[in-house]
Amino acid sequence: MSTEYAVEPLSSSRFPEAATLLARAFQNDPVIASILPGILPEKRAHKLAVMFEEMLAVNSRWNEPLGIVDGGAVRAAAILHRPGTHPLPLGTEIGLLWRVVRRIGPRGLTRFIRWSLRIGRRHPTTPHYYLETLGVEPALQGRGLGSAMLRKIAAVLDAAGDECVLETANDRNVVLYGRFGFEITREEQILGAHVRFMRRRPVM
Repeated sequence: MSTEYAVEPLSSSRFPEAATLLARAFQNDPVIASILPGILPEKRAHKLAVMFEEMLAVNSRWNEPLGIVDGGAVRAAAILHRPGTHPLPLGTEIGLLWRVVRRIGPRGLTRFIRWSLRIGRRHPTTPHYYLETLGVEPALQGRGLGSAMLRKIAAVLDAAGDECVLETANDRNVVLYGRFGFEITREEQILGAHVRFMRRRPVM
């Protein structure tokens, strides 16, 4: 019998834990490796945890980060932007970057800005959701948590009747997202990573 995971909004008290989980999930991601080259994965994870904690806190002003809490711990987390809430206001974005740099230093900042500007140009001009981040505890990947998260997200999208976009440089993720209606619309090399831009249109 498959496990049914409950996907719910994460409370702010869970943000540090969720950020650490996301850092573990993304420490070997091709895009992250290209933004922070020459850094061991465990050291990348430390920097990522700080970045994700700040991202979760800022984005919670407009959106509710989603997650799965199982066995008393956060096992999966996602940042899903509603239409009109991404990109962040310029002042907010600058403040976010400043807090991250102050905590972990400027390494990778220029490459991160290049990445953000590049993907931003590929987003639709019409209202859309943006799945910026979705991560599952590495030791639990392949057990249905990612599917549970995407099932919930798909339900939100269908109820709203809006499309959703995302980017991934992970081959395994392309297959998973495809199961929930996301299709590749463009492929590019960005900072040395092979990035697939994907879009999910609303189910009519």
